[in-house]
Amino acid sequence: MKTLLDLAPLAVFFIAWTLGGLYAATAALVAACALQCLALKIIYGKTDRAALAVFAVTFVLGALTLALRNDAFILLKPTIVYLAFAAALLVADFAFGKNVIQLMMEKFFTAVPAPAWRKASCAWAAFFLCAAVFNLWAAFSLSEAAWVKIKTFGFPAATFVFAAAQVAFVSARDMKMNPAMILTADMKGENSIKDSPVELSAPPDENISLKRRVAGKLAALNPLELEVRDDSARHRGHAEAGNGAHFQVRVVSEKFAGLSRLQRHRLVYETVGKPADIGLHALAVRALAPDEAGGGLNSIPDNHLKGESPS
Repeated sequence: MKTLLDLAPLAVFFIAWTLGGLYAATAALVAACALQCLALKIIYGKTDRAALAVFAVTFVLGALTLALRNDAFILLKPTIVYLAFAAALLVADFAFGKNVIQLMMEKFFTAVPAPAWRKASCAWAAFFLCAAVFNLWAAFSLSEAAWVKIKTFGFPAATFVFAAAQVAFVSARDMKMNPAMILTADMKGENSIKDSPVELSAPPDENISLKRRVAGKLAALNPLELEVRDDSARHRGHAEAGNGAHFQVRVVSEKFAGLSRLQRHRLVYETVGKPADIGLHALAVRALAPDEAGGGLNSIPDNHLKGESPS
């Protein structure tokens, strides 16, 4: 159903172009995108950000198209959109440290290292740049009918194929951030992600996926040692425990050298995210420089931060 709703605006655009030309198709596309957002809200209870973003861009460019009545602008619109997408991906990642592809896809994976997400983001930016250039060629070298067919069917098909390739790329790197960093069971039967040669042997745990995601994010710190432990069971029944999970992490990284304890905690939270934002009630952090390594998770004090990052 979701796929049909995603494709509906393009189908409406093509039918409207067949019946009334480019301007009729533009008006129909704007209306179809608005109806798509409304349908998503009614069926699923919310409209995803991607659909809202597409509607916003379609509305602005569609209004300009109808106001300007310039055929060249219509032909250039896809190139403008693709260039905007490419720029947004690169600026968000390299200027603001927000990887849009990771934010969209990480809930489907467990522990993908930060470099892999950046490669995926750069690959998407390159794809959109190529699409922008190809649209310029098709718009001004081919007939209007050929261009409309490429816009309606060619670009979506290419995007689908590229997306499938990206999913395969990310999947191949899921849980491969460090061959030694695997899930195991410690002496008390508590699940940890730690530096260990033991094979995967932990019992099923609803928080395992979250632990792997946390470990995957912390891989951006290039840790020499990394432990992530779920301590939720120890907090059950406590009035102040809250509803979320309680995790402890121990990270040894050269990035902590010369930083105060508060600065190290800030760096960890900037890398992982606020506990409440990632589904945790509390996150205890032990961040060490290589020359300070020693002790395990049990040495983390109980007065750890709960649900908030240091400010």
